[in-house]
Amino acid sequence: MYIFGGAYNGATGNSTWSLENRMDILDTIELTWSIGSQLQAPTPRDGYSATLLRYFFINKLFNNLFYIYKIYLYDTKNNAWETMISVGTIPDARAHHSSVLGLNNDRIIIYGGFYSLASPAVAHDLSVLDIRNKPYRWFTPNISGTIPPTPSAHTANVVGRYMIVTYGVILSRQYMNPDVYILDIGNDSEYKWVTSFDPKSPPRPGPSSGPSPIQSGYSISSGTMIGAIIGTFIGGILLTIFALMIYRWYKRKHPRATPTL
Repeated sequence: MYIFGGAYNGATGNSTWSLENRMDILDTIELTWSIGSQLQAPTPRDGYSATLLRYFFINKLFNNLFYIYKIYLYDTKNNAWETMISVGTIPDARAHHSSVLGLNNDRIIIYGGFYSLASPAVAHDLSVLDIRNKPYRWFTPNISGTIPPTPSAHTANVVGRYMIVTYGVILSRQYMNPDVYILDIGNDSEYKWVTSFDPKSPPRPGPSSGPSPIQSGYSISSGTMIGAIIGTFIGGILLTIFALMIYRWYKRKHPRATPTL
């Protein structure tokens, strides 16, 4: 488990406000803590989002002092930081937004957040980062349906073909958000805000980027496994029968070669 950055303040027992840029790592097997490399690490910050992709822990857009064109990647396998300058339609800087990995594992979707308390509005409140090629490219997707007010400090998760957004704060209207938003991301050519969903509904076919980067090894279906077991069993029986036939033939041809007990 990787925990990066954050703030020290009154809630954590500090009399003054300060930010952190340390990567704390918890080995969940041994239950031991360690600290990741700080060589080329991002400057101290909070209010950022992070997405796990293959070996990279992708830190994106932190607080309102930083701009989203610069992306920091932490290689969890080699314990090393990398910085990338992204291209495309760069979204506004923001804090306390959310990010999720797209259905084909080739896009990162960011949503919501605010620029500052005095000026919370952000342009392109929902933007997509295409991560198929380097440098990564930002673009604004086509979106239909009734667009909800932009939340901050909310959460977002992918369930089936939908991005589920829950709660948070609507700073533009100064109230705590009691609502749940549902964005259908099953069609890469157009996302759609909907009011209901079927969790069993599969995503529409889209461009494939190969096997999931967050998976390793191979997946074998239960049917394939059963077929392999049955085939091995039948093959063993046939081999045994063939060996017995050879033995009986050899015994008839060479009766004296048969050892006596």
